[in-house]
Amino acid sequence: LRAWMRARGMKTSDKAKILAAFHQQAESAAFDQRQILSDLPPSLATDLSFFMYGKYIERMPLFRCLGTEVVAETCKCVMDLCLSRDQVVYQEGKFGTEMYFLVSGEVEVSRDGERLGFLAEGAFFGETPLIESISGKGGNGSGIRTRTVRTLCSCDLGVIYSQDMRRVMDMYPELWIRLNNFNS
Repeated sequence: LRAWMRARGMKTSDKAKILAAFHQQAESAAFDQRQILSDLPPSLATDLSFFMYGKYIERMPLFRCLGTEVVAETCKCVMDLCLSRDQVVYQEGKFGTEMYFLVSGEVEVSRDGERLGFLAEGAFFGETPLIESISGKGGNGSGIRTRTVRTLCSCDLGVIYSQDMRRVMDMYPELWIRLNNFNS
């Protein structure tokens, strides 16, 4: 932006106004994480994704003891989701094919209006409908949520969608085998 303004010979006062406008816009705008990562060289995008999410994904039983390359590829699939206090992440009885993990914050888990417990940073949830939607092994109707999850404060979550998981499974058959055995 600075080079563009300099090339056009803009006055210093105009440059300051333009920079201030862009700065204000950048401060209030949400980031498209997937777009940012796609603009980076592939190896750097992989490293950055692994840095942000690897410690969470490696702890999940579904991914535990799989190769670093499988975890790193899965990290590239994560979508960032920021929710404010008292928002429903997903609702009991609704269809879903994605799973979540908490990067920060705390959520309440309930069923039939009764509180079952709380989850905090590092916890994962919602994996059963994802597994059922991919494996075809359905315990409750393949993809129907059995609990409601609601934020108790501002939360940053990672989300992995089934279509992205399928792409990783196509690349790494060991993940396919693990997923199919996971719900047996």
